[in-house]
Parts: sequence; C-alpha cells; structure tokens
Amino acid sequence: MKARRAFLPLALAAAVFMCARAAAAETRRIAVVIGSNHGDSAHPALRFAEQDAAKLSAVLGELGGLAPGDVMLLRGPKLADARAALDEAARRIATWHAEGRGQAVLLFYFSGHSDGEVLELGGQSLPFGELRRRLRESGADVRLAIVDSCRSGALLALKGGTLGQPFDIRMADDLGSTGEAFIASSAADEAALESAEIGASFFSHHFVSGLRGAADLSGDGLVTLAEAYQYAFARTLRATSDTVVGPQHAAYDYHLAGRGELVLTELRHPSAALDLPSGFDRMLLVETGREQVVVEIGPRSAHRIAVGPGDYQLRAWRDGKRFAARVQLAQGQERRIAESDLTPAPPPGSAVASKGDGGGDDALTIAARAQPPITDARMPMWIAGASVGLGSGVADGSMVKAGRLALERNRGVRRLSLAVLGGTGRADGMRESRLGAEVTSTWWTGGNAVRFGAGAGAGTGVAYEHTDAGDAHWSGLGWAVATVRAAIALPQRLSIELAGELPVALLRRDGNNTLALLPAAWVGLSRAF
Repeated sequence: MKARRAFLPLALAAAVFMCARAAAAETRRIAVVIGSNHGDSAHPALRFAEQDAAKLSAVLGELGGLAPGDVMLLRGPKLADARAALDEAARRIATWHAEGRGQAVLLFYFSGHSDGEVLELGGQSLPFGELRRRLRESGADVRLAIVDSCRSGALLALKGGTLGQPFDIRMADDLGSTGEAFIASSAADEAALESAEIGASFFSHHFVSGLRGAADLSGDGLVTLAEAYQYAFARTLRATSDTVVGPQHAAYDYHLAGRGELVLTELRHPSAALDLPSGFDRMLLVETGREQVVVEIGPRSAHRIAVGPGDYQLRAWRDGKRFAARVQLAQGQERRIAESDLTPAPPPGSAVASKGDGGGDDALTIAARAQPPITDARMPMWIAGASVGLGSGVADGSMVKAGRLALERNRGVRRLSLAVLGGTGRADGMRESRLGAEVTSTWWTGGNAVRFGAGAGAGTGVAYEHTDAGDAHWSGLGWAVATVRAAIALPQRLSIELAGELPVALLRRDGNNTLALLPAAWVGLSRAF
C-alpha cells in the first residue's frame, strides 16, 4: 500500500513531463515558392506563372500555418536565387533540428517552363535530378514538391493521375512521419495550360481553389494533400479536355509513412469566409481591386471558402446564363450568399446596374464582365499532320491529287509549319507529277472547339511531265503562298484541319519562265504532342 502511494506521485510527474514534452514538440513548415514567366529563349513568355506563385504563397501564409518569414516567394529569379533559397531552407531546418524543437516540413513549388528534364529560370536551368537531390538532402522530415509546368510528369517515376492508397501523415504538432511527395501538373508528354480568363494556369488555379476550401468535401475544416490533389486533377482534366491542345493529366509520386493525413490548410479560423450557394454550373470569386480570380467552385465542390477581407465580384453561370454580385467582407466576417443575391448579368459592355443601398458590408451589386476564351498554351506544342488535297497542275487543264505531311510548332497564336508534299494527275495525253517542300506561318484565333487561321509562306520543288507519246519535260518550281485554315478539335488532342492555298509559282512552261496560280484545297488530321 505504501509502495503504491509512493508510485502515484511518480506516475503523475512522468505524465506531466510527457505532456509537457509533447506540447513542446512543434512542426516547422517552410516553403520555397517560385514563379518564372520566362524560360529558354525559344519559348514565348508565360503570362501568369509568377502570379500563380504569389497566389499559392498567399494561401500558405493565410491558411497553411507557415510563419511569414518561412514562405520564400521568388518571382522571376535567377538560378543562383533558387539555389540560395533551397540552401536557406536547409539551414533553417538544420537549426530547428539542432535545437530539438520537433520535425520539419519543406514545401517546394514551381510554376514556369520545363522541357521534361529541367526547370527553366530565364536562360538558366535547374535539372530535375538536382531538385530531387536538394530536397532529399534538406533534412526535412517531410518533403512536398509541386511542379506546374509542361512535361513536369517526367519528374516522377510514373504517369497518370489516379489517387493511390491514402498515405498516413498529418501536418500537425504531433507529426510523426517521414518521406516525400511529388506532384506534377501534367504527364511527361503533355503541355500545361494557362487561361486568360482565370489569370492562372489551370492546375495551380484549381489547386489553390481547393486549398481555400473547395476541396474540403468532408466538411471537417481541413484540406489534406489527397483532397487538394484529387480536386485539382479532376477539374484540370475537365477544363482542358475541350481545348485544341488537349486534356492535361496531373500526376503524383508519394513515398510517405506515418499517421493521419498531410493537412495543407486549416479553414476553421479564417480571416474571412464565404458560404456560396449551390446549383450553379460554375462560380468565380474575383478580387475587385486587382481583377484577380481568387477561387473557382463547381457542382461537386465544397462551398465554404476561406478568403481575406476585401471587395469581391462573384460571377456565376447556369444553363448558359450569367449571374453576378458584389460582395464586401470585413476582417473576421463569415457571410452566406443566397442564390437570390445573384442577379442576371447584363450583356457585355452594358452599364453596371445596382442592387441595395450601394454601401456597407451588406451591399450587393451586379458586376458583369465578358470572359475571354481559354486557349493559351504554356509552351510551344509540336503538331504532326497528314492531309490529302486537290490542286491545279502546271500543265494547262491538269488537276493533281496530292498528299502532304507536316510538322508544326505552336508559338502562342502563331504556328510555324514545315511540309513535304507530292502528287500526281492526268491531263489530255500526259501525266504530271510534283514534289516539293513548303514553309508557312499561320496566325490563329477562335475558341476551344473551332479555330481559324490565316498565313503566308514560300516553297520550292519540281514538276515532271510525261506525255503518252513518250516525251518528258520537267521544271523547277518556286512559289509564294497565302493560306486560310480551320481546325476542329477532337478528343485525344486530335484535330480535323481544312486548308485552302493560293500559291503564285514561278516555273518554266513551253521553254519560257512564267508565273502561274496553282490553287489547292486540303483536308487532314493532326495531333498535338
């Protein structure tokens, strides 16, 4: 009995000590967030990569539990700056561990150009292998890398985008886990896309929307890595499926072990929040001052969204109709928007109408805005095509049935084409055969399903004529050509292409040099890769 009484104080002391030690244990979260609009000189500048990085750093600071100084945002950095930020993260992690403060999580994010082997920082490159090595050697107990670039799936050991078995980690003060996770916005052979409408890349836009609450389908106020990835994957795929370039598949590679789930953002105590109505096909929340899309939700999204205080425009679509409202949020305010608060929007260019008293926290006004098409590719895409056509022959009255093989490259709205073409046809008493090569430049416009182009180019080749009587004649050809084209998008990044050409050719006919119009029409199939 006496021994038992002596044991109780010791047990209580041990329990207090263990609780105090557990309370003292912390998890340090550090993020290196990089956006680079400029890559290799052969690639056109991106429009929104640096803005993507700023949006992610903002949501990490607001909802991710990172101290302001532990979110290192680099916009348009040099290679030395990126390496220095990773070195600084490793130094902080080493100091944290040396002090016995607890575990550390390192998050790396990149939005910009990639060729499938390196991340492009202006004219400099950070190889995928070096990035993985630096993350591995950082000393962080958990490493998470998110790369939003073309062909970023080459960073991973697999392609695809289906969630695997739930991994067992929680980003909390009792984090007892180790490992790494890599997320890529596109497969190893795909382009990543950005949109002028949302002012962001599709993947980063939906990933950030998910972190702000759209991915919290469980309603527990926590957005896990699994939830955010699955949300961004599904919506990126759906948003890009009807583009000319084709669908974009996010991919992942997880090697994590521990308990719980990796929580990226906590929504329980936001600086401000909106509870948005359901029943709409799509909703965009736009920060009024900067005209910047903050979050997007759809039919299968959570509807409680954590944002900062400010003035917002809410734009919604349903059954082909547009609706809009203006929302003002104060610090700490949580506000529910009813369906009746959204009013049918006037046509683009109309005067802005108003609803309510025009002021105060409860003011709601219509704010209509025309939305530009979603067509911008994040880097040039190669396109291979094969066509058949019919055109005028060199000989008077002859028609040539021809075939054409082309390799093309998109550079923004301009497409450069190199084509080899050949054909044959008959006229009275003779057969004509033709072989040539042509270079053209085409400027494109239009939406996701159908696009139109016009351009010009030049070509060279040879025409050979063989008469039924056994005579043979040949002529060298050189021509300048004007073209008009149309492309109809199909699934799997395929397109049906129609083209009309009007070449003005210099050739030798009947012993004399002459100019001739040789119009042609083509129909074919192309595929982006």
